[in-house]
Amino acid sequence: MGAEIIKLPPEQGQALDKRDAAMAEMSETIRQQNAMLAEIRAAILMQSQEIERLNRALSSMRVSRGQESAINAAIRARAADLAAQNGLTGAEKAIAAEIRKSVREATGCRAMGDVEAAAFDRVMDMIEGWMQRGALRRIRQERGAKNV
Repeated sequence: MGAEIIKLPPEQGQALDKRDAAMAEMSETIRQQNAMLAEIRAAILMQSQEIERLNRALSSMRVSRGQESAINAAIRARAADLAAQNGLTGAEKAIAAEIRKSVREATGCRAMGDVEAAAFDRVMDMIEGWMQRGALRRIRQERGAKNV
């Protein structure tokens, strides 16, 4: 029992040749697609790295001096409004200190000039809507104790 060569009819041989040619063509197509995918992946990786670099650059940008002044002016104005609304005349500085404390806690900044430029609008909205009854109550109690 040795190895026997099987002879195929010509139609089957041609069909196999066509199949082999199609498989070779598909193999080449897959190779080309893999090469294109590798190029796309490299381009996406470069874009991702550039976006990361830009994010780091943006997050390190602080508000301008003008924006810092605007934040401080908004804090003073909100403190004056709250003092007037709550009958705490003369407590504007204490209220402003509480607002600044809230901004520092929310942003993780030590001073208003350290606020990230990208967070400026959010900080201004926070100041405009600031209303902490507990802080106002505490200020009222402290002022009452000082007046006694």
